Amino acid sequence: MRLASFCSAQHFISHVISREERLYTAELPTYKPISFPSNGPVLALIEGTPVGLFPLLEEQILLPKGTDERFLSEATKRHSHIKAASASASASESDDVVFSKTVKMPKAAFQIMHYAGSVIYDTRGERAKRASLVKEECEAPCEIAIHDGYIYYELT
Repeated sequence: MRLASFCSAQHFISHVISREERLYTAELPTYKPISFPSNGPVLALIEGTPVGLFPLLEEQILLPKGTDERFLSEATKRHSHIKAASASASASESDDVVFSKTVKMPKAAFQIMHYAGSVIYDTRGERAKRASLVKEECEAPCEIAIHDGYIYYELT
């Protein structure tokens, strides 16, 4: 649910508000553009391939000895350095960390910071929860078609 919210906000800012600002700039010479935060780094962290949080979780599902702890360890190792650049600040002032794991947090938790604040996620049970979804996807009936030397799978 939160991912859909991040995507919607990013789409709204990048398309609707940008279009309105172009219109205001054309019609009002005194208009000064407003800078808006971007959810781009958060979306890349969550969905990005090959090492976004979703791909890392799916990797742990596919590994015979994958665990929630290994998922968190890999995520921490690969994403603790990720920073977001604010549209309104210069690069040197805008090093806001997007992903964090601190000793003050519960052992199985990590935090993602975005424009509206931070959200703490608990990894316990995430692998099992997602594994059931992956299993359903894999067991879904499909039709196979070969066209121009390519194999196409179509869910039925």
